Amino acid sequence: MNDVLKTKLTFKIQHRFTGPNPYCKKAALISTLSVDGQLSIEKVEAIKQSLKHQYSDWFELPTLSEQQTQDSTTYLAMLLAVWAKELLNSVRGFIQAAGAVSENEGSATLWLEYHDPILAEQALRLAYSVIQTELIGSISTKELKQRVHRLQLLCRRQHPDYQARILMEAASAKAIPFLQIAPGSRFWQFGWGKRSQVFFESSSNYDGTVAGMMSNSKAVTKQILNEMAMPTPAHVLVSQAAELADAAKNIGWPCVVKPLDRGGGKGVTAEIYNMSALQIAFRHARQYTKGKIMVEAFVEGNDYRLMVVNGQLISAVQRVPPTVIGDGEKRVRDLVDELNNDRTNNLVKSNYKRPVTLDSTVETQLALQKLTLDSIPEDRQQVFLRSNANLSTGGSAIDVFDSVHPEVKVFAEMISDSFGLGVSGIDYLTSDIQQSVKDSNGAFIEVNNMPGMEVAIAAGSNAIDIGMKVLGNKPARIPVVMLLTSDLDGIASEQIVEIANEFGWATLFGNQLNIKGLTLATNHLTAPEKVSSVLKNKASEGALIVWAENELYKFGMPVDNVDVAILVNESLPEMWSKVVKESASSHVQCIDLNNTMQQCRSIISDLSKV
Repeated sequence: MNDVLKTKLTFKIQHRFTGPNPYCKKAALISTLSVDGQLSIEKVEAIKQSLKHQYSDWFELPTLSEQQTQDSTTYLAMLLAVWAKELLNSVRGFIQAAGAVSENEGSATLWLEYHDPILAEQALRLAYSVIQTELIGSISTKELKQRVHRLQLLCRRQHPDYQARILMEAASAKAIPFLQIAPGSRFWQFGWGKRSQVFFESSSNYDGTVAGMMSNSKAVTKQILNEMAMPTPAHVLVSQAAELADAAKNIGWPCVVKPLDRGGGKGVTAEIYNMSALQIAFRHARQYTKGKIMVEAFVEGNDYRLMVVNGQLISAVQRVPPTVIGDGEKRVRDLVDELNNDRTNNLVKSNYKRPVTLDSTVETQLALQKLTLDSIPEDRQQVFLRSNANLSTGGSAIDVFDSVHPEVKVFAEMISDSFGLGVSGIDYLTSDIQQSVKDSNGAFIEVNNMPGMEVAIAAGSNAIDIGMKVLGNKPARIPVVMLLTSDLDGIASEQIVEIANEFGWATLFGNQLNIKGLTLATNHLTAPEKVSSVLKNKASEGALIVWAENELYKFGMPVDNVDVAILVNESLPEMWSKVVKESASSHVQCIDLNNTMQQCRSIISDLSKV
């Protein structure tokens, strides 16, 4: 303990890069960690094991090489960086880069990729506090847990959600760049310029607004399905409990009750057989909406989600309501705790299976079975916790894509196409997915314009495969040429703009941004923000970025990868020369300025033909 007390740590955040830099190929925060005193490898290993135990829901340190664990300071810095990364990803996020390298004895440099630099800085400082506490107990564990929770809440609001994460996984596998549209929003752009597409969850800016409006209304969806002569159960809309008797008379038993303006199974009760249960279900639905409530004929069978992308069925999943099986000894609440053992709030780690929350919906469903949370079900008694099978409320998923009857596939694709949706999730009920709609008395219930991709993943599909199918072939890179110079005044801006305009390219030159012959206002933007504005503009068919040497040292490379880097009279420090070479498909060293203009024209001409 005395040795530990003599160990003094110093942590400092040094720099923020917005592009590839000597430490990381991503936008990253660069920090230093210094250790004054004795720090053994065994102590760092003990700290790692302690953190893995305390934060087991989300913290996993990757396997490190022997070299990385030989120096205790670098090992501790690596631990700090990776813990911060895992924290930032623990509820939402797709941050991949974190690491550390030794600088000299007792000092290491560490880096952390970020979505939001402020949150990343908070995560690093919190990680440092955690390490300090492990060494000398400077802060209580309870206080640290509270700080972790507060940061997780901020990440939930500001980081890409899990739908965006799935698309990011796929985009990364295909080397498709992505960037956020409007900081703090849930809009993410995949690809650049004219090759870009903006997504909100699984829906993109190529889905029609009218299509979204039609599918967002359960009542309108039902009317459209009826008018299209699609098999769909009868329904009645009610506003008050006094209308339930007439609704039941028109629909018959059993029936289903659902709010019109809620998704994810909220307020839904299925398989209702009598007026008493119907009234309970109505009161339950009323807790979720002030609008009209649908009473719908119950369809016997299993619940399926059919996912159609660009007119093709790509996934079919049977959704199973959350249930527990009695053993004659445990209470319902204890059985639910066991069910939730491998389900955490870290959706990626739990394969998108969510815990079942013990709420009024569960209590209502148990009441219909004459049970409570404290009831002890008989041995092998099946207890339904909810009547709906949505993953968002604890349901599970089974892949049935290979079993779908060809007729069901055609129906699903026809419905999606008729609504005008690029991506849709169609809910289908049937007693046998392998039979035709007619033979199995199947029925189409709802059409969703933002179906959760996690349903297919929870059923066993690969996240990257599903993400790639949703992304499609549209998002891609536009060609980018970087002209690097230490003398912006020595470059003829008019000539540069003229060359770029000739091929429909955008030009960024100092404060001047030119697209399609138009000069845009940029005085309020930083250099990286100017680059971003080029990449977000659909008019950009390519980009010629004149990047000053001091901007390279301050911000890093303007983008993650350029097709060609033209270095004008530049002799870069070795570490930066390596960054440029690794971030460019090819690079050209130019000495003569006139030759530079000729090189630009030739390179842009060649890239425009690809």
